[in-house]
Amino acid sequence: MLDIRFLRENLTEVEKRLALRGGNIGLPEFRMLDEDRRRLIADVERLKQRRNAASEEIATLKKEKKDVSRLLEEMQHVSSEIKELDEGLKGGSVSWILKEGAGWLVRDLPCIRVLGRF
Repeated sequence: MLDIRFLRENLTEVEKRLALRGGNIGLPEFRMLDEDRRRLIADVERLKQRRNAASEEIATLKKEKKDVSRLLEEMQHVSSEIKELDEGLKGGSVSWILKEGAGWLVRDLPCIRVLGRF
């Protein structure tokens, strides 16, 4: 089984070596799914930073007895978006990379099929 981090860092070399064995290796799919996963993680982190900054601003405004209803409503939308993106990371094809590792890339290689590992 290949480590995802190793695969990501050495994708070209892995692609060359796996191609020597023949079979369907699916590296373009891995690249696409990995990029999607990394983009989602970055989006979630940006939204969480925004939510944290807004929480501090809300606390300050409440101490000053100012209206925070607009900011609270905006943060409800941000929280919903975070939840939706987190669910996208936990389910579907993006998290499949993490659950299955890189083994799915090589399942069609003759040497693996003979061993009956997939």
